[in-house]
Amino acid sequence: MTSSPRAVLLDADGVLQHPSHDWEATLADVGGAAFPAAVFEHERPAMRGEMTMREALLAAAQAVGSDIDVDDTLTLWGRFDLDEEALSVVDELRALGYRCYLTTNQQDVRVAAMRERYANRLDGYFFSCEVGEAKPAGQYFVRVLETLGLQPGDCVFVDDLPANVRSASGVGLRSHLVDASDNVASLRAALRNEGLLPD
Repeated sequence: MTSSPRAVLLDADGVLQHPSHDWEATLADVGGAAFPAAVFEHERPAMRGEMTMREALLAAAQAVGSDIDVDDTLTLWGRFDLDEEALSVVDELRALGYRCYLTTNQQDVRVAAMRERYANRLDGYFFSCEVGEAKPAGQYFVRVLETLGLQPGDCVFVDDLPANVRSASGVGLRSHLVDASDNVASLRAALRNEGLLPD
């Protein structure tokens, strides 16, 4: 017999929040056409907590020969908009007794901003740079479950990236793909499918 879910694990970008600028265009304006790809490449270790985002930016700038203002560039990661409609769904879940956790790939600078803006909106946070693993690595989900003391079937996971959903499913989580272009409707549909919200 399948147990009822006890917790909901929610991705941030594309599910509960959205960027307030075009990342690729903005980074290209800062450091040139090759800079965005270099940033995204060097950011991966920062996502796992292996370096700071400042170190990642400096490495990316050096790799493409860009002269950037690091402090000014770091402020870009604090520019995002919370989706209040999606967070109202989280409020409904918590009112019904389900624990809700943010499960997201982030580096140190973004974490500071997100802790402040999500204060009291969730039951806890699993930032990849603190977990020491980043999605879609299955070990990320294993560590989350170990920390919560829950079994995979106890948790519903929602994310807007197919690779993350496949990985979570491989670990045994009840996983659902959310359409970032219609995230609230997708989120509600996933939760209704699991019986967490009424039809």
